[in-house]
This record gives sequence, structure tokens and C-alpha cells, in this order.
Amino acid sequence: MIPSKIGSWTVVDQLGEGGQGYVLRGKKRQLDGSQLEAAIKVPISDPSKLSDAGKTAVLSGLIHEFEMLKLISSQNVCKVVDSGIEPVKRGQKTIELPWLATELIKGEDLQTEVRNNGPLDEASWAQLSWDLATGLQAIHAVGATHLDLKPQNVVRHSRRSIIIDLGGASFVGKFDMGDVIQAHTISFAAPEQLDQKHDPEDYEYPVDLYSLGATLYFAATGRYLFEVDYAKDKKEAATKRFALMRKGDFDTSGLSMSQIDIITKLCKFQPSERLSLEQTKENLLEILAENDSRRGSSSSGPVNSKPPQERVPIPAETASEKRDLDIGGWIGTILLSFIPPLVGPFIRYFQLRNASPKTSQMAQLRTLLVLGSLLSFGLLGSLAFFHKYQKDKSKITGSLLVLFSATSISFFLSTVIGTSLEQGSALYSFLQGVAGVGIGANILIISPLSAAIGVFVPKPTEPVTEEDSSTETNSD
Repeated sequence: MIPSKIGSWTVVDQLGEGGQGYVLRGKKRQLDGSQLEAAIKVPISDPSKLSDAGKTAVLSGLIHEFEMLKLISSQNVCKVVDSGIEPVKRGQKTIELPWLATELIKGEDLQTEVRNNGPLDEASWAQLSWDLATGLQAIHAVGATHLDLKPQNVVRHSRRSIIIDLGGASFVGKFDMGDVIQAHTISFAAPEQLDQKHDPEDYEYPVDLYSLGATLYFAATGRYLFEVDYAKDKKEAATKRFALMRKGDFDTSGLSMSQIDIITKLCKFQPSERLSLEQTKENLLEILAENDSRRGSSSSGPVNSKPPQERVPIPAETASEKRDLDIGGWIGTILLSFIPPLVGPFIRYFQLRNASPKTSQMAQLRTLLVLGSLLSFGLLGSLAFFHKYQKDKSKITGSLLVLFSATSISFFLSTVIGTSLEQGSALYSFLQGVAGVGIGANILIISPLSAAIGVFVPKPTEPVTEEDSSTETNSD
């Protein structure tokens, strides 16, 4: 049960819920009569059900976040406004409920904004980049690292972007609750957070630089940097993404040269090679100044841009999934699937087995072309289904792979062997029957099913994204 009052705050409603507790909206009246609102983080409603070690961990986590936030002073990092331990009655007993109140920021998180409205234009992207770099500078200035910067942890106010959720942040060179929690999200983590070789206590400031680059990539494209096609669990997802990060090549479509330059330098595999926050802001000044000149503004330095008025919405599925719905490609596949089985038998019957003692060169050429198309189509189709089966391990894909390969082989063999057999032989009749069945299966079953799979079943995506729990430990 959620209490109706916490400290001097009246609980209005619940803003969110996670595995560790709740975030509530609280209000209280100020001296001038105005209402002050806050986001109040409380652990699970009945700490008495936790072990002593569990209670200590929950309390230590809130104390750690409180100590971290009260040191940081920046308009681009959420501010702590209150904290305490609230006695709450549970039946005949009273339990102590620790809580932490931060400023309530009225706005969407970056992930929701991009999903609903599409990627940011370059002017808004540059202002976002400036705000996040400024916020990280304030965090680093007190000797701490955020360790889990991602679109969900960036709230977009009308005038500024604000970094939130420092529950997993850690002081550099000091073992604390951040090192115990080991908060990170695979899609935005730095390589050193995924390689299983670094002690969390050894994480340095460049971890946040990489996450900043990955977050800015998402803001500009709506895609995840180094997105993993498919992984059965978190460990495999981390391993596969780490391998992609080492290669360093990513999809730059939709990015300007300035964006590519900044993101590439922030996301260097080696921590020491990453662009510093100061250098990042210097590069951003050029973009901001250029945008100011386009607007005819005479102001200097960064200004807060309003959210773009016209952006193309991105549906719930990722942009990479949309690209996989290649309807035109599958229509072409259907057309190709009809050509070899229909043209091949025609040439075999009417060209190779004619009454003339010698087949014309034109007939031989056409036959070779048909054989080539049969072999190429069968080979490429089988390889395509084999590749897809490796990705999704689907029984349907595996069955289609077998059917596709079998019918393609039957086309090829019936054409090659049939040309050298007597028409009245049993083997010849059998091969013609196999070819006929294969043609029917290809036209009526395989082509429609393969097209349906390609169009309506998007590529499986990495199961661990920012929508999932962002906290991982070595035991995962």
C-alpha cells in the first residue's frame, strides 16, 4: 500500500514502478501559497519483508543517491529537494520507509519523444548534446560517473534537457553502492562495461563519454548504435555487441558530417581516445553558431531550441525492423520463383527433345541460361533461408529451407538428367513427376510463405534494450 503522506509531502499519484520500488508525485504548500511538486522515490512498500541485508542495501542505495545529488549543481542534472525516513503503519506494526524527493520535471524522456515524434533535427540535437555534456561535466566535477546514461534517463523539458536517475552512479576510485549495483544498459554501455574484465571500481569518466555518443546517435537516428540482430540472453547480447564495438563501423545514414564526427570520436573503443566533454562542447559551438546565423539570431553561445514542429513519427518497432519489411524485394522474389520452373520445362520439352538430330546453338544457349537461373535461384534462396534460420531458429524457417532446397534441387536434376533420357523410360517419367510436384509446391506454397515471412515477420531484435531492466550484475 502506498502512503497518502510522506514527510511534509502529500502523495498525489504514482509516476512509475520498478523492481526496487515506486516513484510518486508529491505536493506541498509553500510560504507564498504556491504548490511545490516533487518526484518521490520510495522502496518496495513493505521493507519488513526484506532481510536485514536487503533493508541495508535499499537504505544504502537511497543514501548514496542523495549524497551524490546534493553535491551536484547544474540545471542539466535533476536536483534533490528532500529526503527522510517515514514511519508507516502496516496493520499492527509500524515500519520505517526511507524516501528521496527530487525536482519533478514536466516533460517526456528522450526515448519517448523520439519514438513518438521522430529523430531530432540538427539544431535540437546540438542543443541536447550541449545540455548533456554540461550535465556530465557537473557530475564529473564532483568525482563521479553516471554509468547508465541513456535516452530513458534524459528528460526533455521545454527549455532544457536534464539527466536523471543517479541511483547507480559511482565515485571514481572509491568502492561504493554504484560499484555494487553495476547499473548499465547494454545498448548504451561502454565496451569496458561489457567485456567482463574490468572491475566496476576501476571505471573512469570515459565510460560516460561512450554512453553519451550512443545516446546522441539514438536522438539523431532513432536507432541503437551497434544494434545486435538477435541474442538469446543478456550475456550473448553483451558479447555480440562488444564484438561490433571493437570493429567500430556503424550505420551513418541520416547523420550530418558534424554529427558523424562527434559521435565517432565519443564512441572510440579505447577510453583514452574518446573526445572529452570540453572538446565536444567546442565542436557543438560551431553547429549552434551556424544554426543561430540561419535564424538570424545575434545572440552568442548555446540557446535552448524549441522542439521541432514537424518530425516523422517512429512506430513502436525500431527503425532497423522497418527496413527489414522489404516488400518490393519479396515481390521480386515471387516473380523470380515463377520464372525458372515455368521456362525450364518449356525449353526442355520443345527445344532439347525435338525431332532434329542436332540441337541449335540458340536452344543450347537458352538451356544453359535456364540451368544457370535454376542453380542460382536455388542456391541463393537456400542460402537466404539458411541465414534467416541461423538468426531466428524458427521451425517455419527451417521447414521452408528444406522445402526450398529440395524443390530447387529437383528442378535442376530433372533438367540435367531429363535431357539425356528416353521419354518412355521409368526414370524419365519419375523425374517429370518430381519436377511437376516441385513446380506446384514452389508456386503454391514456398513463394507465398517466404513472402509472408519476409513481409510480416520482422527481424528478431536484441532482447535487452532500454525498455528492459537497465541494471545488470556479474551474476546475470
